[in-house]
Amino acid sequence: MTALSAYLQVPAKSISVDSLWLVGVVSLASGFQLAGFARRVGEARKKYKVYPPRVDGDEGFVRCFRAQQNCLEFYPIFLVTTWLAAIFFHQLPAAVLAVFYILERESYFTSYSRDAEARRKPFYRTVYAIQGLALLAALGLFNVMVRQLCGRNLIQTIIDVITLPI
Repeated sequence: MTALSAYLQVPAKSISVDSLWLVGVVSLASGFQLAGFARRVGEARKKYKVYPPRVDGDEGFVRCFRAQQNCLEFYPIFLVTTWLAAIFFHQLPAAVLAVFYILERESYFTSYSRDAEARRKPFYRTVYAIQGLALLAALGLFNVMVRQLCGRNLIQTIIDVITLPI
């Protein structure tokens, strides 16, 4: 048996819903947030009399519409990085960063709807949250690869070193 065939026969670690419920709650909350953004765009359509399928018109409507579109454009990236971080690293830091992302997305949407320049700080903070999630996911995936290929759990090794009695 070759090393590759032995590697492919290693059973995958099972994932329990108990180890992912926090991220599930946060993901559901993010879905409700997007629904709220859609409702606010609908209200802006009525307020500024911009009826579908039009997406141009009063600047107030365009800002609100663009804020929603940007949130939708980032949503797949947010979900992928959140779930990968939760599965391959740990659900708690993934959920904390995801909550931070959601709060900053709300700030972004509200700020952008009022003034295009006010969107910058909350936008950058959402990018930092996604970068943090991507880093956790990459670290977790790297740890799994090393564990599968070399038999070493790097994260456990780091934890053991950190918790050594002095």
